[in-house]
Amino acid sequence: MAQDNTAAYRRMLVEGVIDRSLRAIQDDPRRGLRKLVDMGADCATGRLQKRFLRMAQDMLENEDSPYYDMVVSAVEAVDHHKIKTFGINFGWNCLTVGAGQIRDYEKTHGNNVPWELTLHIGSGPHDMDAQEYAALLGQAKALGIYTYFLFPDAGGAAMQTALLLAESEPDCDFFLFLPAGSPAEDARLRQLDNVLIAVDCSGAGWREAALSLREAGCLYAVYRRYASRKEAEDIASGLWAERILPFAGMVAICVAGPDCSMADARRVYRYALDARLQQRYPMLIADLYLDSLATDICISDDSCFAGVLPDGVLTEFRDGHEAGTRDSVRTAPLAELLRRFAK
Repeated sequence: MAQDNTAAYRRMLVEGVIDRSLRAIQDDPRRGLRKLVDMGADCATGRLQKRFLRMAQDMLENEDSPYYDMVVSAVEAVDHHKIKTFGINFGWNCLTVGAGQIRDYEKTHGNNVPWELTLHIGSGPHDMDAQEYAALLGQAKALGIYTYFLFPDAGGAAMQTALLLAESEPDCDFFLFLPAGSPAEDARLRQLDNVLIAVDCSGAGWREAALSLREAGCLYAVYRRYASRKEAEDIASGLWAERILPFAGMVAICVAGPDCSMADARRVYRYALDARLQQRYPMLIADLYLDSLATDICISDDSCFAGVLPDGVLTEFRDGHEAGTRDSVRTAPLAELLRRFAK
């Protein structure tokens, strides 16, 4: 109980600092943002936190950085409670407390644990139900996983399961990738503070969906899938970023499809990494799988990715894309299945 009270008190202090910082950024964007980043760097305890904040300090030395515009736009448009909740969950629960749990577990058990878990949620009669997913999240949190990428299919049951998971785990962060053409007006979805909503830019009406999320003060991103060399080259050329820029949130995410080659995945990742380091846009370009693997290396020195298909089959990153294994979370605990990722 004392530990719970201490954690609650520390979170309350952090929330107060963020409240003041958000007001300062609105009044004086450059000074307020630099002060917040410097404060975070001084107080950071996790090694990933320290690395990220040192990189942010270096980037913000550029007075003309488009990231100032990106942050100011987010502070003005996004509900501040959502920024606080999602940010603290990510920085503290996901990358500090959770990362520490993962390192301790890996040291004791000798296998890798992913920092995030990707869940593909279906609506079919043989797919996992909400109760099974809830039990899976309980297993994952026990290992230190507090970040989840959710891919519900277009069926209504899948979306309801995704919302239920986010509602039931308020100390976790969820990146919810809406199916192409899916409406973004769900009231439950918009009320959640621990969810970043990703809109598929290949679907009809995606621009209107993105703008409606911005007007509602939601954290949101734009994403696209790619598989062929032509699609990878379209992304790497910068043309895609230019097309989506007026409608994008803070992040634009590239998701390799099941037929993507390793060469094309690396081409997109190199472009995304260079775009961030060169600060080309007032948004961050990310590659879902390779950026996830790079983050995992920062947490525990080895790269590890794991996901779960709608029928419970465990996935791994292989040959440039996510691929199924012969294992299932329906037949064995997650901790046991992760032994396949030996250090």
